[in-house]
Amino acid sequence: ELGPELTGTGDAELFAYFPGNFESSVAKVSKTTGQNEQAWAIPTLTGQTWAWAFAHWGGEFFIFVTYDDGWNSISQVRRFDRTTGLVDVAVESHPYRIVGAGVSTCAPTIMD
Repeated sequence: ELGPELTGTGDAELFAYFPGNFESSVAKVSKTTGQNEQAWAIPTLTGQTWAWAFAHWGGEFFIFVTYDDGWNSISQVRRFDRTTGLVDVAVESHPYRIVGAGVSTCAPTIMD
């Protein structure tokens, strides 16, 4: 696993995205101990990982990744659903290497 990227939610929860080529996960993190309270294994990235970011907005988590699949450098936005533990690709390909994703504590916790 590579170093995690953190994001908070508008209802004061803390989450971490741990990218990796052999193991990847999203975890709910205790704000008092720093330990993972709950973790979800998610699909790993293939090839060399160059950049990653993580954000919560409207009840959904977004994972921004740039990796090399052996042929091309690919930048994607993936969506993580903590109720099902599933990840889908929200944006298949975009031209930017995203290395940070800030979210306001006023961001909505549910989609309208």
